[in-house]
Amino acid sequence: MKKKFTLILASMFLCMGTAWAQLNFTFTRGTTLDNSSVKVTDIDGNEVSGVTANIAATAPSNAWNTGGAMANATHVLCANTNTSALSGSNITYTLTIEGLSANQAFDLVTYTHVAVNSGGNYQPANDTDIRHCNFSLSANSTEVESITDENIWIPAGKSSKDITFEKTVAANESGALTLTLTISKGTTNNGCFYGLTGITLQTYNSLLSALVAETEALYNTCAPNATKVGYYSQTALDAFKSAIDKAKAVTTATQADIDELQAAIDELSNADINLPEAGKYYVLRCNHESRYLYANTDNKMYYWGGGNYTAGDSRAVWQFEAGDTDGTFKMKSVHNQAYVPTVSNGAAIVFSATGADVTIAASSSAPGAVTFTAGNEGIGIHANANPVIGFTHGAAANHYFVEEVADFSHTLKVGAAEWSTLVLGFNATIPTAEGFNAYTIASVQDGYVTLEEATGVLAANVPVLVNAAQDSYKFAYTAEEATVTTSGLEGTLYDQNISATAYVLAKPAAEEGEEENPVGLYRAQLTDGSFLNNANKAYLVVAGAEAPMFSLGRGEGTTGIETAVNGEQTVVIYDLAGRRVEKMEKGIYIVNGKKVIK
Repeated sequence: MKKKFTLILASMFLCMGTAWAQLNFTFTRGTTLDNSSVKVTDIDGNEVSGVTANIAATAPSNAWNTGGAMANATHVLCANTNTSALSGSNITYTLTIEGLSANQAFDLVTYTHVAVNSGGNYQPANDTDIRHCNFSLSANSTEVESITDENIWIPAGKSSKDITFEKTVAANESGALTLTLTISKGTTNNGCFYGLTGITLQTYNSLLSALVAETEALYNTCAPNATKVGYYSQTALDAFKSAIDKAKAVTTATQADIDELQAAIDELSNADINLPEAGKYYVLRCNHESRYLYANTDNKMYYWGGGNYTAGDSRAVWQFEAGDTDGTFKMKSVHNQAYVPTVSNGAAIVFSATGADVTIAASSSAPGAVTFTAGNEGIGIHANANPVIGFTHGAAANHYFVEEVADFSHTLKVGAAEWSTLVLGFNATIPTAEGFNAYTIASVQDGYVTLEEATGVLAANVPVLVNAAQDSYKFAYTAEEATVTTSGLEGTLYDQNISATAYVLAKPAAEEGEEENPVGLYRAQLTDGSFLNNANKAYLVVAGAEAPMFSLGRGEGTTGIETAVNGEQTVVIYDLAGRRVEKMEKGIYIVNGKKVIK
């Protein structure tokens, strides 16, 4: 439940005459080795007056790579040599700077590069590949520092990588500084072109200022959210703020000042984060494109990116229960009432009846975001495929904000037949729209089934029949005690094969020349001994029943569903007020579920 934040330092500068605290060098590549210009800028992109630079490169082929897409990527300097071919030969970049103040010193030198292939195309980020190189830095012909066996492949989710030398380099008395970067082959290298995109020189003042800016941004993001899941407590943030204020008061920075502020970052990174609370409801929003996780009708996890389920839909709502081991959780879909199982790399996530122990940890992707590990270490929930799969936490789509919700609902769509069924996994308020009626089964007798009107709060897992005009109706979650707690119907919260002789709501198409069939409960057709019951739908099981269907009608205070038993039709007549009558006078009646005009 602890994860270290990795802060990407924002460049900052101070100008003191010609003694610069930070300088940035970017390039425009030509088509020949020595035809590259260098732009010297500050953090705002403003060109620095009085400081000039040029860059040259040598390599076994002694040429720039200008093929393929590199013909357009003129900001990238790429020696035309694959790093896997370096054996006794080196790639060398030489940056010559003039116009600095005499003996001007910088404390850090950073080379920023991208990975390109032989065609000059940018390689996709993949930190599981291995591209090792050795780096040696010299300043004014004197070696400064060496870095051995650095993996130069770009980390997942990034577009570039920094190679930083934390050593002091200084101009001579004439204000000139020549930096030479020598690249040689490391122990393992599968082949890659090293594309240089920029060089940055910083002083400790510049580095501390950048670190202060980043930590303040982190604090300002976290402080208003100190009570939310995924964020640090106010106590941890107060200690962090004190360290920031101390660093801001420093006038001449040293490595010790930077180390002290970095220690405060590490302390915050190792602090416990706020975790979900039992009994509360949450939605899970992916840090990648704000995708919401939801339970689909096929009992699998999906993500919504703008078309299926909003954060207010019950399919996107989750609860967290205590796991079987300390510090873990069971992660439950409120809609399906099912749990996240052990998540395997590359496999679709199918909900289970019990679920795996889930560990929640702070993410390095964004403050307040978390990762979920269910069973397999390092494998999390990856919202970049539908159904959602398991994948390594380095992926951008594995990081989520856990956001509490109080109100959510399920929308029932009633079609032209004006009848439907529904079962939900949570207590919900039955709509009170005009003409909307919900029913449970009160009794089953010879020849008919009696329905009883259901009003108030529908209990979780209690199915109902619905009669209403064609429209969409919201069943909103409520914490109130249920008033409708029993039903003669059965139902499923997701698509499920049912092995039973049952009746389902339907309106079969009429044969040519025959009258239109009424809406009713028809005997389900079995395939290999079962039928598919759709998500959140109900069905009727009547032990020993042989009727082909139950027709729908109206009764006094209740609704009678009369049956055609063994082919013998029982004639049942109701008037439009819902009263059962023995015979029809002039007017409109319901006869065996059909409208009749006399």
